[in-house]
Amino acid sequence: MSRLILSSCLAVLLSGLFLEQAPHADAGTIISVVFGGTGSDSSGTKTFSGMFDYDQSQAAKAPYDFVFGSTKEHRVSYEIPAGSTPKVAANSDCSLFEIKTLLNNYTTFHLEAKSAAAGDVTVILNTRYNFKPYPTALPSTCTPFTTNCLPTSQFTVVGPGTYSFTGTITWTTCMTSVTVTGLPPCPPVQACAAPLPCCRSVPRCHPRKRCLFTRLFGRGQRRSLCI
Repeated sequence: MSRLILSSCLAVLLSGLFLEQAPHADAGTIISVVFGGTGSDSSGTKTFSGMFDYDQSQAAKAPYDFVFGSTKEHRVSYEIPAGSTPKVAANSDCSLFEIKTLLNNYTTFHLEAKSAAAGDVTVILNTRYNFKPYPTALPSTCTPFTTNCLPTSQFTVVGPGTYSFTGTITWTTCMTSVTVTGLPPCPPVQACAAPLPCCRSVPRCHPRKRCLFTRLFGRGQRRSLCI
């Protein structure tokens, strides 16, 4: 039975990953990017994993600058080291959640999120993708975040407290889903294979998204290396 369920999850996942028709799509598309690599803090070298997601329909505050408020879904989480208890900031937890796409000649996806629970988190994805044609729309497909990512991508955390971590992102995985309202919170997932940092603990995770994550990481699906 479990194999049948997982097979169904894979079919949904593949439809989201590969049936991309345009760089930007209708409102309500949620982009979820999972990433990981190696970095260091005051105690030494560690692996890390993380995830962020956002609602692509968020309007631009200024060209190539998207600041999220209370009306559009957004979330960031991470594990340092990978496999440890995740730190999570979602929606109203974030005092700032801002995405910029104009750096390095419109090829960098720059995310900054601030919260009391997870500290100040910065994700810098240097890519081969050109964001310049889209000054007022965030990507609603996975194209910028998979085969287009580069090994110079960075992940940093400052806080909570005096904690500081700097890492290099070496792999990414991405998926898309459609916003669904009116669903109750899903229960915590008790079994979740690394490197996924969030599915067993993040509140309000979407049941279908959780299913996709479990399939993606629980059955050894390939990740996109930053090369």
